[in-house]
Amino acid sequence: MRLIIRNVLIAMLIFFIGLIAVEVRAVYRNDQIYYEGPSIIEPGVKDALDLSPFYARGKIEAIQDLQRGRMGFRQTGFVVEHTTFKRMLLKSYGIRFDWVSCITTDEIEAKVAGYNEIMQPVIESRYGKDLKNIFDGVWKRATQEDERMYRKRKGFFNP
Repeated sequence: MRLIIRNVLIAMLIFFIGLIAVEVRAVYRNDQIYYEGPSIIEPGVKDALDLSPFYARGKIEAIQDLQRGRMGFRQTGFVVEHTTFKRMLLKSYGIRFDWVSCITTDEIEAKVAGYNEIMQPVIESRYGKDLKNIFDGVWKRATQEDERMYRKRKGFFNP
């Protein structure tokens, strides 16, 4: 009996997350989000990926992470590994940032897009901010922290 109730609840959760994703896509369909730090996949790209099994797999992985109480965001492409940013994002917001791959395929992009499509509205609804604003703030603080630590190590730091 517990198993049936659990499966029904999971099915309902997946259904409602799908509804939220459809609404978010409808709102942001033609918007382009550009960012100099971690990139947010442009929502217009998602339409071509909807039928991909890799896209569905990314959504499933996001739902599994949410069931485990984890939030995350994935990125592909060339990324400067910014460990301070990742650490601050995890500590301040509980968001795990994963850099997936520098060289990507359509399948990898689809999987990342599916994952982020589920995670982005969850993160934004939890913190009441646009994901870009969250990343901007953390990126700025992380960069300042790195600069401060660099000056301190090089002897230029005066507290």
